[in-house]
Amino acid sequence: MAPARMIMRELIAAIPGMRPLVSAVRRLPDRLLHAPRRRRALRVLASLGPVRRIVVVCLGNINRSAYAAALLRTRLGTTDDDGPTVVSAGFIGPDRPSPPEAIGVAAARGVDLSGHRSQLITADVSRDADLVLVMNRAQRAAVLNDHAFPEPSRVIVLGDLDPLPVERREIRDPYDQERGVYEASFDRIERCVDAVVRAVGR
Repeated sequence: MAPARMIMRELIAAIPGMRPLVSAVRRLPDRLLHAPRRRRALRVLASLGPVRRIVVVCLGNINRSAYAAALLRTRLGTTDDDGPTVVSAGFIGPDRPSPPEAIGVAAARGVDLSGHRSQLITADVSRDADLVLVMNRAQRAAVLNDHAFPEPSRVIVLGDLDPLPVERREIRDPYDQERGVYEASFDRIERCVDAVVRAVGR
């Protein structure tokens, strides 16, 4: 670790109240940039023609993207073969079920994750997608660079669609966290999915 970084960590640990201040400063750009990012994301959604395929991506595809995709399918009516195809994928750990916490919180909201199994994001998965929704900037870059998705404007950070003020751009990963973290994460996913549904469900 670089000496300057070591010194900064020691200062943060030594000065009472320093850690929350540093955290707030780090999150300031996300708070300030949220409104223009949201406007830009909404413009992209409004500009889309008929949407035939949506891909939702997160790290492991067992919590956030699994729930967002299942919610989209429910709200867009794709279970009746009358709407866009919605799939989800991740970057690690294929063929895993959603954890019990995710299944329970989703079930309380009328969404069934009991049969979900994770899959990896590949060129075959993202091919022909009209819209890709990711959970953070790094995932967006990976989809564009590693998986050669050809339309940068159509890869949207899902949290940018949140109508409420945000502390962070990324929708928090609730993996291995308490139920309250799942509730907060899924609440935010629902708010963002609602914006997608209003745009592409027309």
